[in-house]
Amino acid sequence: MLSASHIAAAIFKALFGLIGFLTFAELTQKEISNSLPNQYFKVIVNIVLVIKALLSYPLPFFAIVQLLTDNFFRGVKFTVFQSCYGADGSLREWAACLRIILLLWTLMVALSVPYLLELMGLVGNITGTMLSFVWPAYFHLKLKSDKLTKEEIKFNKFVIGMGIFVMVLGVYYSTIELYSAIKYKSN
Repeated sequence: MLSASHIAAAIFKALFGLIGFLTFAELTQKEISNSLPNQYFKVIVNIVLVIKALLSYPLPFFAIVQLLTDNFFRGVKFTVFQSCYGADGSLREWAACLRIILLLWTLMVALSVPYLLELMGLVGNITGTMLSFVWPAYFHLKLKSDKLTKEEIKFNKFVIGMGIFVMVLGVYYSTIELYSAIKYKSN
């Protein structure tokens, strides 16, 4: 399942970029949905993207809150603060307020960062490539290296090498784009 999901993600990411480039060529805008010619379709695609972003945000937010809760409020022998949970297991009011403050803080950071689109492209080139190409192949090599054939080991190394190459290329062009946006804004 893990192999199939990573292969599918890699194929879809590559096809999405290729189709966008082949369709719009040099007229491809930073946000691919802005390149769409039909205004109604563009609105629908942007609404779907906003819904996707809103629905995908709670997972990393929950992971961060759970990590903070376990390390500072419970889960270890000595906690810095008192427990977030009451005797009945319900979340205390001040802990709920802390979660809301953390959520609003992340929203304010996202709204106040200049050139967020370019910066997210730069970060996405690193994280997306590492998560889709490099880490799955690397962990496959580390976990199953004694059971793999020479061809499978070579293929995994090829995927890692190509992933790093694509990542470096993406970081290079994203850095140029970020520099151009900063330079254009300052002029």
